[in-house]
Amino acid sequence: MDKRFKWNMLITSFIPLWLSIIVADVWSVTEQGINNWLYEKNFIQNLEYLIMGNWVCLVVLFANVNKHMFN
Repeated sequence: MDKRFKWNMLITSFIPLWLSIIVADVWSVTEQGINNWLYEKNFIQNLEYLIMGNWVCLVVLFANVNKHMFN
């Protein structure tokens, strides 16, 4: 097979996959924040609670963003 064809197949198969993973992570973090927002707490405490509850999603999200920005 032609190298260009292999490259095009790689790009067209994996970019949508990574975009869908990023969208799912952002959706999960947003939904967690909306469902667990406590109005009796201040903004900083709610933000800390949101980060602690979603640290895995945030690490994956920022790692993917950094990888794509600096490559």
